[in-house]
Amino acid sequence: MGVGKWRDFWLGSPPAAPAIQSPWAPTDTLTELVVDDFLTGLSESGIVTRDIALRVPGVKRAHGIHATIVAGLNWYVMDGDVRAADQPGWTTSSASGVSPYHRMYGVTSDLFMQGWACLGLTEDLGDALHVPNGFWSVNEDGAVQIDERIPAEYRARPVAISLGYGDNGILTDGVDSIARGWSGWRTRSRRPICT
Repeated sequence: MGVGKWRDFWLGSPPAAPAIQSPWAPTDTLTELVVDDFLTGLSESGIVTRDIALRVPGVKRAHGIHATIVAGLNWYVMDGDVRAADQPGWTTSSASGVSPYHRMYGVTSDLFMQGWACLGLTEDLGDALHVPNGFWSVNEDGAVQIDERIPAEYRARPVAISLGYGDNGILTDGVDSIARGWSGWRTRSRRPICT
């Protein structure tokens, strides 16, 4: 079944959801065919998720390097072009139970993938929590809205952080490369080179 036929089938009536199975169970040919056909068309449709991107070895490695290095840096608040004299406690500690390293790893990961991240600050600016992508949005007035699943104290002062003007994260800017990388990796993993 080619990509076009699969799209026609999908538009006609969606297939039944596959049963949950063990990751060690053999993959049947129908599942393998559907996944391959779907991923072949990624660059055309623009559908690339974080999970798919992280299955490409080069993307996974680059993500890991960037996120661990940046999350391990000392973070501080700036006042214009200079470091602010009074640094808030959240830059070096955490009362949420999530370490500053893991908080900033989440922020860095979101910036790498989507180009945007969000920190939820408490009212007194004493603590911060990384708000995962999908748990926050921007309304039509430009205000950041945080999902109610995030504790109320961390919804007091949300701060959206942009990677920078013109940078949209790898899930947007790298969609074609990820699709090519995925299909190339899948082909090589099925037909390994034997010497």
